[in-house]
Amino acid sequence: MHRFATILALLLLTSLSAKSQWPDWDRLPGPTGGMISSFAEIGGDIIAAPTQGAFYHSTDGGASWEFLYQASWTRSTATLHGSADGMLYALGYGGAYLSSDHGVSWTKCNPGGTALFAASAPDGTVLFGMRGSIAVSTDKGESWTEIIPSPGATRDYKVAMDVVGNWYAGAYETGVFLSTDRGATWTAIDTGLPNNAVYMVSVPAGDALYVGLNNTTYRSSDQGSTWEEISSLGGLNVYTIQHAGGNIMFAESTGGMLRSTDFGASWEQGPFAAYPMSNRIFANRNGTVLLSSAGRVLRSSDQGASFSISDAGLFVQNISQILSMKNGVLLVGNDGGGIYRSTDAGASWECAAIGRWGVSVQQILETARGSIYALCDGDILRSSDGGVVWTELPRVNATEISVSICEDRDTLLTAISDGSLHAYFESTGTHVKLGDIVPSGGIAAAALTAQPGGPIVLAGTDRGLYRSTDNGQSWNLVLVDGLPQWFTEIAANPTTWWGPMYASTPTSFFVAADDGSTWMEIPNLSVSAPRQLTFYKDGQDFAFVDRERILFYARLSKDWETLPPLPFQGLNAIAYQLPSPGVWAGRLLAGTATRGLFRSVQSLLNTPAAAAVPAGFSIAAVYPLPLSTGANALHLQLDMESGSNVTMEICDMLGRVLQRFERGTLPAGRSDIALALDRIPSSMLLLRVHGPGGTAQRLLPVMASHP
Repeated sequence: MHRFATILALLLLTSLSAKSQWPDWDRLPGPTGGMISSFAEIGGDIIAAPTQGAFYHSTDGGASWEFLYQASWTRSTATLHGSADGMLYALGYGGAYLSSDHGVSWTKCNPGGTALFAASAPDGTVLFGMRGSIAVSTDKGESWTEIIPSPGATRDYKVAMDVVGNWYAGAYETGVFLSTDRGATWTAIDTGLPNNAVYMVSVPAGDALYVGLNNTTYRSSDQGSTWEEISSLGGLNVYTIQHAGGNIMFAESTGGMLRSTDFGASWEQGPFAAYPMSNRIFANRNGTVLLSSAGRVLRSSDQGASFSISDAGLFVQNISQILSMKNGVLLVGNDGGGIYRSTDAGASWECAAIGRWGVSVQQILETARGSIYALCDGDILRSSDGGVVWTELPRVNATEISVSICEDRDTLLTAISDGSLHAYFESTGTHVKLGDIVPSGGIAAAALTAQPGGPIVLAGTDRGLYRSTDNGQSWNLVLVDGLPQWFTEIAANPTTWWGPMYASTPTSFFVAADDGSTWMEIPNLSVSAPRQLTFYKDGQDFAFVDRERILFYARLSKDWETLPPLPFQGLNAIAYQLPSPGVWAGRLLAGTATRGLFRSVQSLLNTPAAAAVPAGFSIAAVYPLPLSTGANALHLQLDMESGSNVTMEICDMLGRVLQRFERGTLPAGRSDIALALDRIPSSMLLLRVHGPGGTAQRLLPVMASHP
């Protein structure tokens, strides 16, 4: 208890200081791409609206991209539309906006409802499709007139115009309509169509009308008087058709992207067969085609005959999680997208095969045994190959979702929304229920952590903080200052059982020095929204995010410091970068909402133990901890970049060697080692491992065993 009291006293005496000498941040070249909700062309520029992010633009036909504009409403943009008179429109659930300067500045307009579809004529007339009506403007969005093609429509109207000035409108379960007098009157033109489940109304080349219906698509060359079915689109729902010049056309459908080389008479996947996860396409009549596919943006300059990655500068939006692994491997997850992977310390990136896109990544963690788990939209994904390929675990409960995960030695602990805790065993691929965190009902959210090598588990729920001392079988409510407290995040030292634990509420920051049984708010540390609680791998340094600033605690200097802010707003996630070839261990990675991934120029590490560990050599895990005086074995895992002779020593705190183990040459990679122990004293010991280029060390707490 004296050690715990000392740790807590040191924390309570700290004060917040500015680190004025901190250098600038470097932006990594990726990850780039992401999910795109819409493309548009205006005055030769191409504008991209990433899902839930900022706008980017390209002045070279999509070959490269630059940041353009960001506002709160841009996160909900569903449609970008460029008109021939130079106006650019952005539509979504956050409102309708217009720009007359290619997207540099924007003004909100008021069409009278939520607009999600748009069409325009060369004279500047623009139509917005809304729920039950159409908004028309002839003065660049200054004023709007409401038009109702058919009374009683309950879905959004899709709108289109042809080259001779006819207007078309169609709504789901309402029908398809034509106006030849600029919306004054409307005529139903759906006679001969098999159903009225209208998904699309399009005039891609300015003449023939296409209507996408439930499981089929029809075309009319006479303004809807007669219709013919496009047999090659049968069984598919088609959402847009675009023209890329000549006889080349493209379609988005439930069967993926399709291409036509005969002006829409027949369709096939063609080059798109290699991109089954495509979600958006853009084509213009000069032959440029852009494809948003599986988290990357692809470009074709030959009317879609071939594609190559072309998203340089278009950064992935809303980075939510960062995981740094050995040998320079980085994983980045984002909201509304997927998982991205780098094997060269962030110099280049690829998309991981997670099987689906558009997910929100809530957690990514690596276990001591090398498996990687990701919590995405309530489901758990697992990778056993360093994050290349992922498989989805069966749900713990078919009617409930997972709300938090953490590692507990050789198992994955999962808190699910009914308030229970489960353990997933890799060896059998099964979930086993351990106990109920919240006995009286479900939980909407949880922050879960387990002490390494011990049976203590903490769960911060929306009903308060719960603590278990028997690996999750039974739980007790922990009161903070006599009241239940919802800790939104909890972090335990990843390597030892005796270090401090941190926890955050939506507005406060707490510390515990007794395995989480009592908590105190840290004085003289003013915070407003603490999150992303992050230990370095050896537990010696700690950082967290508070709105747009990063606070850092160095165990050697025993002080809290504020790091200079990123050059842009939107700080979302942080992680320490682990040792890897050519990368200084302990540099901090910071993920942003719209500007990509940044890395600190300098390392934050200033502890002798961490600085002594050479790149590519580390102690990945030690267990069981704490040891007992009667223990006869100690297990450890070593990570080495290259094969090397290794010697291990058990020392007392004065540096005297109690036991030495020679293991000869171990191979590169991860090695599992068991050391046979002689009787050891009840005290704090030190494990030293002499490996390639240096020495790594780890504290070994020892407790007296009782008969």
